[in-house]
Amino acid sequence: TTSTIIRAASSYALSPANLASLTPAELNAMLHPHFPPTNEQHSENGTPSSTTVYELPNLTVRCQLLNELGKGLLEHHNGS
Repeated sequence: TTSTIIRAASSYALSPANLASLTPAELNAMLHPHFPPTNEQHSENGTPSSTTVYELPNLTVRCQLLNELGKGLLEHHNGS
């Protein structure tokens, strides 16, 4: 029997290689479009300004955990 190793393509956002090197800024950029919309407010002079309604808590810790997951998949499961 022949075994075939299938590796996730690095073009996938959540591939093990990408998870292993993910930064908090990249994680925030990936997830930000899925957060609740911002509130548009008007300043005293009438110009619109937006405020962030939702910010992902513990972004750095979450990113570190995803880095560990990616590294573990690469080291122990041949990246798949």
